Amino acid sequence: MWIMTGNDAVFSILRAIPDSDSLYVYRTNSNKFSSRFTVDFGSEMPEYAYVDFGDYYLTYIWGPNTDPATMYMFTGTVVKRLFVDKRTLRGAFYKLENDYLGGIALQKYNQWWGWLEYGYVVCMDPGDLLDLIEERLADPKISTGNREFLNVWKSEISPDDNSYVILGKRKNQVY
Repeated sequence: MWIMTGNDAVFSILRAIPDSDSLYVYRTNSNKFSSRFTVDFGSEMPEYAYVDFGDYYLTYIWGPNTDPATMYMFTGTVVKRLFVDKRTLRGAFYKLENDYLGGIALQKYNQWWGWLEYGYVVCMDPGDLLDLIEERLADPKISTGNREFLNVWKSEISPDDNSYVILGKRKNQVY
């Protein structure tokens, strides 16, 4: 996976070289790779991937998928997510939620997330999306506004539809 930033290509070389430990930038002008970001995991090296996300670096730490609802789709899943500010190098673990989807957290479908500098995109099967809506509607703590939104959206989705592409813009403030 790579993205262009100005004249440079940024990508995680992990998929090409399994023992690689860094997010690299390929400098097209000098025809050289340089390490941009590395995490010290200590003696235990998990499976992981890095993403350059605008003002932040993201690190996904993978583990076995133990969720019965998604085991048929994925053998592994992201078990931890680390967000690191590029300027301060301060970081924290995080949970991503989309507050414009009626309170649905798309965490279990994290394998489909594609990050862009200012937002994200996820591609979902309509049946999986309907399952998430039903799961959220079953929550007794759901607000009236979210319930109304999800019921309208649910009525417009057919399991025979093509995949849904959900685009999101990240907020400027990280909590």
